[in-house]
Amino acid sequence: MYNSGYTAYSNPYYGGSGSTAAYYDYSQPITVITQQPDAPATSPATAADPAVVDAKQKPPSPEIQEGTTHTDLARDAFEKQDYEVSMRELDLAIKAMPKDAALHEFRALNFFATKDYKQAAATLYAVLSAGPGWDWTTLSGMYPNAATYTEQLRNLEEYVSANATVADARFVLAYHYMTCGHTEEARRQYEQVLKLQPGDQLSAQLVRLTGGAPTEKAATESARARPPEPEPKAPAPIDVAKIVGKWMAKRPDGAKFALHLTDDSKFTWRYERGAKKEEFGGTYTVDGAILVLERTDGAQMPALVTLADNGFNFKLYGGPPEDPGLDFRK
Repeated sequence: MYNSGYTAYSNPYYGGSGSTAAYYDYSQPITVITQQPDAPATSPATAADPAVVDAKQKPPSPEIQEGTTHTDLARDAFEKQDYEVSMRELDLAIKAMPKDAALHEFRALNFFATKDYKQAAATLYAVLSAGPGWDWTTLSGMYPNAATYTEQLRNLEEYVSANATVADARFVLAYHYMTCGHTEEARRQYEQVLKLQPGDQLSAQLVRLTGGAPTEKAATESARARPPEPEPKAPAPIDVAKIVGKWMAKRPDGAKFALHLTDDSKFTWRYERGAKKEEFGGTYTVDGAILVLERTDGAQMPALVTLADNGFNFKLYGGPPEDPGLDFRK
């Protein structure tokens, strides 16, 4: 959604200098590419034979083999608390597989372990802008024991207590609380981050994700205080014939969009704002009122489409309720 121009991206914790900038530009979100392995053509008689399946599968590319080797070395060093070696091996792994978000999240964990919270925040911001982060099972599996992680988390908590106006460390602390399953504590930290960084769009989304809903008691009292609202109408399914064609949309900030949908389920998306231009294509599918644009690299952008007499509204699925979407017209 960032490359499409639909959503603006700004990493408030990335300064463009230091070790992070040496190998990856976190001023842009991580564009995660979905790489599906080629499925071997097997018959029912041979599908259960691992030797037959393995023989027909393509070996990993040299880049993946190199990246995996350096990742394994980085994990071994991390478990031994040799964070300098772990970071060096991760640099090499990321150079081989720059679009692997898990490697960047691992890099942020190294920064966390070495108390470099500014670099950790810059890296995590790019990771979480692209998709959800690790769960506790994955995070805890990186450590030889829970005591080591707990000590590092306490170091971060003490730093935040002593530096209450530092947003980057709070952002990292909120991430760790969320990963540990402490949702309420994570929400409070994200709220503090927003007070310090009012323009932080990602933290605003994470506040809603971690506790925007009122408690059951508050919801009941609120419902008693106002008349019942009518049930919202379910969005009408998309008539594919009505969205085929070349469409244009403009946004108040000057951004222009062009969407070409063909009758053989192909699409082309163009975005222009000032000197910035992007164009990509792929295939699209329709599921009820949801239009899913899937790029040739596997990245997807699902949208709720509401048909109108002279076009349709295109609203990113799962986005904030105040999002007006894009009004496409011919």
